[in-house]
Amino acid sequence: MKKIKLVSIALAALVGLSAAAAEAADIGVTVNGDAVYFDQPPVALDGRTLVPIRAVFEAMGCQVSYEAASQQVTIDKGGEQVVCWLGNDRYEKRVGGAVAASGQFDVVPQAINGRTLVPVRALSEAFGCDVEWDGDSNSVIINDADTVKIGVISAADHPALDQASIGFADALKDSGLKVYIEEKCGYGNGSVCASIAQNFKDDGKDLVFALGTAAVTAANYSGQPVLFGAVSQPVEAGLVASEAAPGGNVSGVKDVADPAGEIETLKNMVPGLKAVTVICDGDMQLDRLAEAVSNAAKAAGLESDIVAASADGAAQVRACAGEGRAIYFAGATEEMIAAANAAKIPTMAFNESLVERGALVSATVNYYNLGYRAGRMAVRYLKGEVASLGAMPVESLSADELTVSVNPNTAALLGISIEF
Repeated sequence: MKKIKLVSIALAALVGLSAAAAEAADIGVTVNGDAVYFDQPPVALDGRTLVPIRAVFEAMGCQVSYEAASQQVTIDKGGEQVVCWLGNDRYEKRVGGAVAASGQFDVVPQAINGRTLVPVRALSEAFGCDVEWDGDSNSVIINDADTVKIGVISAADHPALDQASIGFADALKDSGLKVYIEEKCGYGNGSVCASIAQNFKDDGKDLVFALGTAAVTAANYSGQPVLFGAVSQPVEAGLVASEAAPGGNVSGVKDVADPAGEIETLKNMVPGLKAVTVICDGDMQLDRLAEAVSNAAKAAGLESDIVAASADGAAQVRACAGEGRAIYFAGATEEMIAAANAAKIPTMAFNESLVERGALVSATVNYYNLGYRAGRMAVRYLKGEVASLGAMPVESLSADELTVSVNPNTAALLGISIEF
């Protein structure tokens, strides 16, 4: 599902807005996720805005015909028809040629510059379509009844979260499901996130993809099915019972690199690697990371120990020198990195910023891939392959989904090729 930039057109009649409430050029329209363009501008009449009928309903996959003698407009979709007449406030739904239902417009259809303009909400809903008004973007959203509706909440405006959202949408697009995605941002405000989550619930969203702990907490509190991203400790945050068995209707993808993937990257980078010393600076979260990395190294057949950083970190680093040994920095100073390079000890860092400061390599979260993986989880849920999101274990990115960053100067100093 691609992100859609809504064009500025008008359809106020869909939502009962008066012409005074919104100028025609202020309102956008999408049908099944695609923007609709008009060659005849909408017009305001008796406090309602009317739009060209053909453009909207052909975008819905309908055939639109006009009979001049009777001034009858017929909209046909899969054998079902909706019929209306110029200058007449009545419309009918016909199935098999027989009238199945009828209704009445607030404003009668009009002919302007060779186009028939109508209030469209009633006609859209006669075909079972879902019609929503998005006040934030001044847009009318029309979707087929079988379209899956998904809300995306970003806790903050951040490029990484944008990439996750794009990856998520691409995974759903690749699945072949008919999906409409509505994206909102909380801009760092938990109350705004809560309001967005409630609006998504009121709109009947089938699933919410929440990026950031504040967004996940808000969506979870509202009781909707929630997939999360950009959360590093979902258990500690109280979002899931455990990563293996989340429970409820919540799961997602952690934004912490899988330690096994990091170690695999380091082994590919450093031929003959035999041992990894993990140096941690005492931060509680990094202590957990250090233990996980050390365990992953042992599982990969390497020797591994954990060392707490001391006041003389450079001396600690030099003490690690030895054939086939590398250092994993779960926190480090520039002096420690410089000491490792001087001793020609290969180093891996828990984040890219340490690579920029001289560490050899890092394997960090690629947020597009995080979103894509979350999107694949969403597809399994939406296709009914699992009873609930909480039945799916929390996932992490594999080695080939991480972003590998290498400092070329350090690699050259160590005689290590970066062609891997």
